[in-house]
Amino acid sequence: MRVPAIKSLTPYFPAVRFSVVKNFLLIAQAILTAKSTNLSVAKDRIGALRQVNDRQPCSHYKRLIRFFNYNQPVDLTFCILQCTFALLSGRVRYLILDATTWQVGQKNVQLLVLSLLYQDVAIPIFWQDLNKKGHSSEKERQAFIEKAAQLFNLKGKVLLADREYTGQRWFTYLHGQGIDFVIRLPRECYKYDTLTSYRSLARKALRRKRAVWTWVNWPDCRLKLVMCRNRETGHDSRKKDEPVFYWLTSLDNVHTAAELYRKRWRIEQCFKAFKSNGFNLEAMNFKKPSKIELLMAVVVFVYVLSIYEGVNQKKQITTKRYADQSTAPAQSLFKKGLDVLNAMLIIFQQFL
Repeated sequence: MRVPAIKSLTPYFPAVRFSVVKNFLLIAQAILTAKSTNLSVAKDRIGALRQVNDRQPCSHYKRLIRFFNYNQPVDLTFCILQCTFALLSGRVRYLILDATTWQVGQKNVQLLVLSLLYQDVAIPIFWQDLNKKGHSSEKERQAFIEKAAQLFNLKGKVLLADREYTGQRWFTYLHGQGIDFVIRLPRECYKYDTLTSYRSLARKALRRKRAVWTWVNWPDCRLKLVMCRNRETGHDSRKKDEPVFYWLTSLDNVHTAAELYRKRWRIEQCFKAFKSNGFNLEAMNFKKPSKIELLMAVVVFVYVLSIYEGVNQKKQITTKRYADQSTAPAQSLFKKGLDVLNAMLIIFQQFL
């Protein structure tokens, strides 16, 4: 995999000036090599990428700012999404919903992110800055999914999410949209809506190796509340406080709920790659939601390039063995791909 030539990208930007597409690719390469979304840091890479002896970094910074001042940022974000996902192939079954938060000065950034699971890696496909503290509301999540569904076919997919993403109206909405889900619940959530005694089922879960379940009956849908013993309590006091896990699911096979939910943590790895382990997303200096969302699109593009290259280099990743004899890759696909791309000594001019 190599950074795409500009000519191969232009079909995805039908109404965008060629100069804007050039700047998009230049900014993507600057963020990739600088490993930072802070434009004051990324600007220092522009001269080397363009192979010019320009001693006026202010002009490079202005070039970057012009891109993010584009008069139709939503349309530009969508174009970047299109060219990004053209790099991926194959069917996708699982979606993950989560949010990542940080502050820019006094502004609270809360990016609600919908990701797909590709090659066992979470890749964001849609996001929105909620511009507030606290969790998203059911109304906000429903509007968010409606917008995402205009761009992607979500029917038949399985949505995985944590305990912040609950609510009867929310679950009923997902069910009505044909989106299956496995969503973790807080303890005793919906205990008055179950067909079987909630507490007796929880006691049964503690005695069983496999998951137990009961129906949750609501006027517009019928779902399954699944309980499973926490087998990893060990000496962790936090885990001891959670002897039983709870999920609500629309799936027929309840015994897959726990296994599927474990895939949710891939979004945490993705956020880590965007922040401390990759592109330092929190260092951005934008406060306007549309600019934040546009910058996120550029970061996702670079992230997907890294994943793509990591998949190509998968056979080169060694395996490490732990004391308990379990094994794991010594390097993630993302880190491997990022290292390879940076080692290419990318020169911007060769892609014109």
